[in-house]
Amino acid sequence: MSQKKGFNEDLSQCLTHAWYIATDLQLYIAAILILLPILRWPKVGISLTVLAIIVSQISIGVQTYVQDLDPTMLFVRFNPADITRHWKYLYFTPLPHIAPYCVGILAGYLLVTRPNLKMPAAAQIIGWIAAFICCFSTLYGAHNWNSGKEINFAAGILYASFHRTAWSIGITWMIVCCATGQGGVINYILSWKIFIPLGRLTFIAYLIHPYIQQKFMGNLRHIFEMDHFFMVWIFIGDLWVSYATAFAGSMLVEAPMMQLEKTIFRSGNKNAQNPSLNRSNSILKQTLTSEKNAKIAIIADMDSVKSLGIDNVSHSKL
Repeated sequence: MSQKKGFNEDLSQCLTHAWYIATDLQLYIAAILILLPILRWPKVGISLTVLAIIVSQISIGVQTYVQDLDPTMLFVRFNPADITRHWKYLYFTPLPHIAPYCVGILAGYLLVTRPNLKMPAAAQIIGWIAAFICCFSTLYGAHNWNSGKEINFAAGILYASFHRTAWSIGITWMIVCCATGQGGVINYILSWKIFIPLGRLTFIAYLIHPYIQQKFMGNLRHIFEMDHFFMVWIFIGDLWVSYATAFAGSMLVEAPMMQLEKTIFRSGNKNAQNPSLNRSNSILKQTLTSEKNAKIAIIADMDSVKSLGIDNVSHSKL
């Protein structure tokens, strides 16, 4: 039933924010239409990916114009009917999210086929500047509109069409640089071990946090004037309570189920008896390897590979 969410016009559901789960699976299945050509004809597959990005952006611009929608959800112009229409046409449906998804596919293809990518200093500087421009223009591009200023028609259409793709490009650049050892201080910060347990709680925190926010708002008995300090205070409170609740949910539900799954499928794992192949799959100990013909290869744990006396060899192909 959840897979109908992306195309269901009824938005009165108890798990409205679960649209992401349905959309993610729908895009995951649709990605086969791109991944299979990339495997057989890389140029054709890359061309299809770029075409999908363009079609997604055009469709967003058309929907924004035809349905007379705001370029993004602007809570300063709070109108429940307008927000519901925005969710319906530009948020819950898979089509607006195709472009960021395809940007991720291209990044994955680049990392798999060129794991030892090295860029000159000038290219890195230009790339980081472009990435910051993409991310900050996405974050602050709607600032004037949220301050009550009138929306320029052309600027609104352009922002609606490109801000998702711009954000994904900025994040993708950071991922590629960190994965190829060119992330610098950003890679150092993102490699802190504190993010490992927090990362494992993100999905449950995502499922729980709307109810934390609704509980808080539902218990208000006074009118509050919204300002930056108040919003930051509420954000920090929601963040901590959501992750604390997510930790409890993980210990009570997710962790026991994962352990049960491991117990059930452990007997079918031929490598379970080999300690060298059961080491941690931390991203810090992994690297992308490819054969000399640059075909797509899997992620291999280099510690395990070296323990077997094999160096820089792809174990299998997709």
